[in-house]
Amino acid sequence: VGNASNGGNTDQYTGRVDLNLGEKQRMFVRYTRNNVLDLAVDPWHNNTYPLSIGDPQTMSVQQTVINDAYTITPKVIADVNLGYLRENDLQIPGSYGIDLSQYGSAWAALNSVFPIHVYPQVNLADFMTSFGSTQTGLVILDHTDDWSLRPNLTVVQGRHTMTFGVDFWPSRYNYYQNNTPTGEFTFADNMTSQNPTTAVGGLAFAAFLLGDMNSGGAGIGNRTAAQVIYRAYY
Repeated sequence: VGNASNGGNTDQYTGRVDLNLGEKQRMFVRYTRNNVLDLAVDPWHNNTYPLSIGDPQTMSVQQTVINDAYTITPKVIADVNLGYLRENDLQIPGSYGIDLSQYGSAWAALNSVFPIHVYPQVNLADFMTSFGSTQTGLVILDHTDDWSLRPNLTVVQGRHTMTFGVDFWPSRYNYYQNNTPTGEFTFADNMTSQNPTTAVGGLAFAAFLLGDMNSGGAGIGNRTAAQVIYRAYY
């Protein structure tokens, strides 16, 4: 029996500087950073997260905006806006980076096979189903970059106001997720029962202690990278 804390922390910081560069030109720079931390839910205090929740998560979002406005004439105003947004969303278990050789010589050989080393996920198909969970080895690496460039020209002509400009917005997305990077192993009661076909009298935990598993496998996650470029003229 164990106790687990739950919760997190959120912070936001914003700074802005306004500059008056003359009678015709004004400029401002703004920077904002958001930090989000979700604490691990780990009642056994061993980084296994048996409650199917609790893989610690950290997220940060940074925004930067630079704006420059210049009055060419009382009826013609040029404005340039440059923005950048960077988002990082990481879900990394506390066992990340462990040495697999501690589990035996067979595991030592897998150190060079698995690119990510975390606790393997162990499932017991009876009352001890909380031995591990899908959060035990879950790894998510999410990075996003967005730029925006928006120059425009405003012209006042009599009773009409016309604005001409360009909207250029490239976005880049990099994502990786693997639920079982070091393997998932399932143990059932039929491996220790008197008759394996009826699975009466066996115990999955006993099968685990003997190393007699029913099934197993490891996930191989591919990193995803994408780019979208948006262009508009008006």
